[in-house]
Amino acid sequence: MPKRFLTERLKLHIELALDRDCTCKKTLARLDRRADRLGLTGAEVDAARDLHSFDIRIAAAIDFACALGSDEPVRIHAAVVRALMVGYNMLELKEVAKLAHARDLAMAKPKELELNPALLENLPPLPQQ
Repeated sequence: MPKRFLTERLKLHIELALDRDCTCKKTLARLDRRADRLGLTGAEVDAARDLHSFDIRIAAAIDFACALGSDEPVRIHAAVVRALMVGYNMLELKEVAKLAHARDLAMAKPKELELNPALLENLPPLPQQ
């Protein structure tokens, strides 16, 4: 069975970012308890709430999930391209979109995700690790 891409840690990073403006103490406490249980450091939690991560792949997923909440097609496209450049594929991005859409934040529906192949023609090669 293939390894699931959307791990609990990645989901939590995305949820922390999407709920960054939440003022519900119960929701914030629940997220903090999950972070403790999953071993996230305080710096990782703070970074996610500031829409960042120390891991480039997590940062790209956060950027993509948050871009979906905007009405800015260019921002969404840029987030998709960035995510593809760090190694995500469209199936993985649709999983992130489902998670973001499930948060009921007026996100674009995952089935609406389209990528214009012409935008990918001049991408620089991925950096070698």
